[in-house]
Amino acid sequence: MSSSRSWRRCCAALVAALASPAVGVRVAIGQDLWSIRNYTARFGAPDAVMSYASIGNLSGLWSPTDYGSGVEYADGALAGLPAHTALQLGLELKGHEAALSRGDLDANVDALVAYVAALAPRHVLVRIGYEFDMPGNLYVPEAYKSAYRVVAEALADAPNAFRVWHSWSFAPWEADGGRGVGAWYPGDGLVDYCGVSVFQQAYGDSELGDLTYAHAMADFCDEKRIPLIIAESTPFGAGVVEPYGTLWARWFEPTLRFAIARRVVLWSYIDCDWDSQPMWRGMGWGDSRLEVRDALAAKWEYDVLDPYPNATRAFFSRVSAARPPGLGRREAVYLACYLPVLGLFIAFLMPAPEERTRPRAASSIDEGHRRPFVLASPEAATVKLSDS
Repeated sequence: MSSSRSWRRCCAALVAALASPAVGVRVAIGQDLWSIRNYTARFGAPDAVMSYASIGNLSGLWSPTDYGSGVEYADGALAGLPAHTALQLGLELKGHEAALSRGDLDANVDALVAYVAALAPRHVLVRIGYEFDMPGNLYVPEAYKSAYRVVAEALADAPNAFRVWHSWSFAPWEADGGRGVGAWYPGDGLVDYCGVSVFQQAYGDSELGDLTYAHAMADFCDEKRIPLIIAESTPFGAGVVEPYGTLWARWFEPTLRFAIARRVVLWSYIDCDWDSQPMWRGMGWGDSRLEVRDALAAKWEYDVLDPYPNATRAFFSRVSAARPPGLGRREAVYLACYLPVLGLFIAFLMPAPEERTRPRAASSIDEGHRRPFVLASPEAATVKLSDS
């Protein structure tokens, strides 16, 4: 076999190996206290934990509450976790838009800001009026934007706060007037991260649609130069309508591909037994817990949590698997000789880390984007709340 033919075979194997590189993404886990604790017992602390509260009373921050979907308790979820573990907080505005705009809930807004600031240096990502375009939330665009601005402008005083504008990512409520997500956009300088939800869409064949709307949201935010997170996600129907044996290929892999393609900086995964919670029982959500299924847990650890140490093994495994017939000892020598050279060449061409940082929308906390997610022990806010 000629040297040139051997080199072409090596290149073919190399290209095939590079076609699906191991790429890491930061992970947030939710969405209730005990689901988070069960997950961390198996996998250790995630990059962030999820919790929820309403601007109407803020219950679930420094005291536990349960609406039938598990215990919401932000302080409890953070307790015992490393100082770099962030909080990803879903803040409901539903039914309080007018009160926020009038200033009737200023005490609650001040309490929220005080709570977030007290968590510093932990980072807190606040999804203000999350899933703004979901029909069930009934957020009228103009009223929503006005309420969002009240909270967003106040959170600018907390240097560890990051304001998230989060789309449902299915077909939007018809109140958009045909304008899509832009109808709810609160304005430049008020959004630090965009968020999308990924549920049935990742399967690609759901009657509710595919990832088209999630991509549309990502495109909108790319134009604004705002980074993207997956703000909520779970494989809907796990073990109910979708067998566990096909779940990784059918839902996790498409979601991970979306995360990589759209440069998602945080993947928020809801790891819970949905059917055991009264709010969701009988709706077909299933059981998305990773820690109780060894095959899924192994894939999660290998492909999501720890891809960098595994990247070398995965790379050479793919080289071997993609090897054309007849690729033998000579080609192996070529690979051994040329791969290190190629790696050095690629490293030389790569820009410095600060040059690779994706441009952000200008904001008063822009410097915070260049810090990793780092979030000190939580302290309870002491500001008296408005009754609601």
